[in-house]
Amino acid sequence: MKTKHLERNVFIVLTTVPILMMYIYFYIYPSIRGLYMSLFSWRGLSLVNMRFIGLNNFRTLAQDRVFHTALYNNLYIFFFSSIIIFVFAFFFAVLLSRDTLREKHVYRTIFFFPVAVPMVVVGIISLSVYRQIGILNTLLEMIGLGHWQQMWFADSSLVKPSIISFLVWKVFGFYMILNLAAIQNIPNELYESAVIDGANAVQQTFKITLPLIWEVVRIQLVFFIISSFAAAFELIFSTTRGGPDRASEVLVTYLYESAFTHYKFGYGSAIGVVILIITFLIAILLLRTSKKETVEL
Repeated sequence: MKTKHLERNVFIVLTTVPILMMYIYFYIYPSIRGLYMSLFSWRGLSLVNMRFIGLNNFRTLAQDRVFHTALYNNLYIFFFSSIIIFVFAFFFAVLLSRDTLREKHVYRTIFFFPVAVPMVVVGIISLSVYRQIGILNTLLEMIGLGHWQQMWFADSSLVKPSIISFLVWKVFGFYMILNLAAIQNIPNELYESAVIDGANAVQQTFKITLPLIWEVVRIQLVFFIISSFAAAFELIFSTTRGGPDRASEVLVTYLYESAFTHYKFGYGSAIGVVILIITFLIAILLLRTSKKETVEL
C-alpha cells in the first residue's frame, strides 16, 4: 500500500509541477512584470532608460479620452455579444438535444465549424461581407433592397454591431456544445415525469434543463470574460484597426498602439493592468450575482 501511495504521489508531482511551472512562467510572471512596468516611463529600448514615475500612468489613463472610448466600446461589445451568444448557445443546445430532430448531428457540425476557423480568417471573411461592394450589399441590391446598403465597417454607428455579429458567429458554437454535453447528462426520467405532470416543452426547459446546467453556464460566463478581450482584439485588429474615428477601439488595440506604435511600454502595461482588474471584477460580480443553490442529479 505504501508503494502504491508513493507511486501515486510521484505521478501527481510529475504531471502537475511542469504544468504549474509553465503557468507561472507564461502567465503569473508576465502579469507581475506588467504591473511592475506600469510604474515606469519606458520606450522598450533599454532597461537603463526606465524611469520610475509611480502611478502617473494610471492618472493619465483617468484623463485619457481615447482610453474612455476604448473602455466603453469593450463593455458594449462584451455586454451585447455575451447576451446573444449565451441565448443562442442555450436555445440551439436545447433544440439539438431533442431526438425528434433527425439532422441534429449535421447542424451540430455546422454550428461548431466556425470555432475551428482562426480569428484572422474570420476577420477576412467579415471584410468580404461588409465592405462597400461586399457580399451583403450585393445581396441587398439583388433582392431590391439597395436602399439598405451601408458602409458597415466605415460607419461609426454600425461598426460595433457588425463586429458583434461575426464574434457571435465565431464563438457561440463552442458554448452550444458545452451546453449540449451538460443537457445530455440529465436523466430522461425527469422529463418523462414532467410530461406526466402536464409540463410543456418551455416549462421543461426553464424548470428542469436550465437549473440543472446552471453551474456549467456560470463557468462558461467566466471563461467568456477571460477570452472575450483577446477575441475582440484579433477580430478588430484584422478588420477596422479601431476605426473609424476610434468607434471600434477596444482596450487591447489601444494597448497595442501605445506600446508598439508609440513605444510607450509603461503606459501600455498600465492599460494591461486595468484590463486584468476589470476582467477580475466582472468575473467576481457575475459569479456572485449568478450564484444559486446547487441542483444535484
